[in-house]
Amino acid sequence: MTLLSGFWMFAAPCLAETDITGLWLTEDDTATVAITLTDEGWTGRIVALQEPHTPEGGVKSDYKNPDPNRRKDPIIGLRILWGFRKNNANTWSGGYVYDPEHGKTYHARMTIKDQQLRLRGSLDRWGLAGRSVIWTRPLEKQTP
Repeated sequence: MTLLSGFWMFAAPCLAETDITGLWLTEDDTATVAITLTDEGWTGRIVALQEPHTPEGGVKSDYKNPDPNRRKDPIIGLRILWGFRKNNANTWSGGYVYDPEHGKTYHARMTIKDQQLRLRGSLDRWGLAGRSVIWTRPLEKQTP
């Protein structure tokens, strides 16, 4: 039993480095996204915004959504990642990313390395015509 518990003591940090579940800061640090595993694969929702309100004081909404019925949906809580399946230890593909700034949905894949999440959105499912961004884990608040 001691041998087995010793194995997990060394294996756990390796497993954590390839787990996308949890909180991520977008590349420009304007949003925090929570990624969870659901029935439809790995899914991500915006859980916090650096600036959650419009200049007029209202709640930011998905006003560029192509569906007019969804344009008043708040950005906080908005699902922006869905349908991802794990390919190997550090790659997820077959999913989609929604860009609320432009109201567009793209094919997407994710890879994780050194606690950085590389998200590639593309017009095609092969990732040839697209763009990549790097998300990072938020720093834990320091207590005095």
